[in-house]
Amino acid sequence: MTESRGPVSMDDIFQIEDEDGAPGNSSTLCLIGKVQTMKNFNTFGLLETMRRAMNPPMGFTACKIGKNLFSFQFCSSQDMKEVLSREPWLFDKYIMSLKELGRGEQPSTVCFDSTPFGYGSMTYL
Repeated sequence: MTESRGPVSMDDIFQIEDEDGAPGNSSTLCLIGKVQTMKNFNTFGLLETMRRAMNPPMGFTACKIGKNLFSFQFCSSQDMKEVLSREPWLFDKYIMSLKELGRGEQPSTVCFDSTPFGYGSMTYL
């Protein structure tokens, strides 16, 4: 008989064991993106557009992990840094904020209160 744990949360997706077997997040080449809108939008269209626009040489994977929340897992730090340097990202007139997921950090704890914009930063009120 299998144990039922209930629904899987987005934080469960990132519960990865480190090399020593301890729980943690060994994923240091991951960006978390949040589309800054309360309106519905085409999720598949967003992921496909970002795939074409980001186009990192070493590739990446992307998936939806929550309401307006997405993960982008890169194969190289250079590709990830290039994507971050090209902010802000816009989709269908909405800004997508990107933040690097730190070691041991969970996606639900990432703060999206500002986005680099030109020479400054755009703060959400």
